[in-house]
Amino acid sequence: MSGLNRRGRSGKSSFECQRRKETQEVNLEDQFTVVGPADPILAMVGGNSMLHCHLSPEKSAEDMEVRWFRSQFSPAVLVYKGGRERTEEQMEEYRGRTTFVKEEISKGSVALIIHNVTAHENGIYHCYFQEGKSYNEATMRLMVAESFIPTTSPWMVVLVVILPTLLLLISGSICLINKFHRKKILSGEKEVENEEKEIAQQLQEELRWRRTLLHAADVVLDPDTAHPELFLSEDRRSVRRGPFRQSVPDNPERFDCRPCVLGLENFSSGRHYWEVKVENVMVWAVGVCRDNVERKGEALLVPQNGFWTFEMFGNQYRALSSPEKILPVKERLRQVGIFLDYEAGDVSFYNMRDRSHIYTCPRSTFFGPLRPFFRLGSDDSPLFICPAFTGAQGVMVPEGGLILHRAGTHHSQQDQFPGLRAK
Repeated sequence: MSGLNRRGRSGKSSFECQRRKETQEVNLEDQFTVVGPADPILAMVGGNSMLHCHLSPEKSAEDMEVRWFRSQFSPAVLVYKGGRERTEEQMEEYRGRTTFVKEEISKGSVALIIHNVTAHENGIYHCYFQEGKSYNEATMRLMVAESFIPTTSPWMVVLVVILPTLLLLISGSICLINKFHRKKILSGEKEVENEEKEIAQQLQEELRWRRTLLHAADVVLDPDTAHPELFLSEDRRSVRRGPFRQSVPDNPERFDCRPCVLGLENFSSGRHYWEVKVENVMVWAVGVCRDNVERKGEALLVPQNGFWTFEMFGNQYRALSSPEKILPVKERLRQVGIFLDYEAGDVSFYNMRDRSHIYTCPRSTFFGPLRPFFRLGSDDSPLFICPAFTGAQGVMVPEGGLILHRAGTHHSQQDQFPGLRAK
């Protein structure tokens, strides 16, 4: 699972924070991807486990920084930097229990071996590479099982391994046979059922549009929260990342490491939505966050820390959660709609070109005010917040009007929302 979430790096000096900030500038020519195992890595308590990752395209990592970390960037599980392992940056519980496998490092392939695995090793690991200002990481899961066999007879081990496999094969064969027969008998009914489900889902989405668009928010940016490299327009509806840091007050509200800025408004109840133009921006993230999130240093942009966001990086769209989730977006997004239902604990994202659903964050119980969140990781183009205006009967609607539609397999239908202008 390869992915890039600009992870929180707790416990670092201001110099290290500044150094990490500088690496957020994107050099597309030097861009690389970190590839890790797609499936969970299985391990037994007391055994050894190998976590492997490599660069794509293939290139030497001998002069790179390589590290494996879990929930925090430093101290880490293992750090390789400057051509050697850095035990001073290693977590206490892993010292003396790790091996860095670097025989293939000239080809960008490395591995971490954890010896004498314990149940606490179960969970998410990140394999991180950095070269100059270019960096990326892969996310992988280690699943640790406790041994239930008191003796270590070879025949017992073979039996334990082979017997479940045989049972799975037999069960799988039976399921495939039954599925084949069911398909032949029920194929016609299944098609009708799927079509009915699709229509019901489309009607639900249409109803969601009708409910939510009555609460369009006229979002503008809060300059007191903007990172020093972010330049806001006079109307505070667009932001561009510049080539240098501005001389601005280091107030408590300002992000100092991550290139982020918040909306001026905050929401403590109700339903709200706003739209953001992201066309031609190579690296960005949008969503909502709690008003009291940590803004100094590099906190993880995950729901546990009060962020509900998704991002684009390297032509991939990812939900910033733990673990990260790559989103199957088929086309390049130009305009994104962010929907917040405070009481329902719902944050959703839509492709505003065709009103299609992109992603809904796992339901959460919100406490305290939430604010629109924006992160701009590249300096190629500005990010724009679309203005809203007061339409008929005082309803806030997008400047381009509102089109509701239900996409069918053979045709599309457009409905004009009462009191709003339809194209």
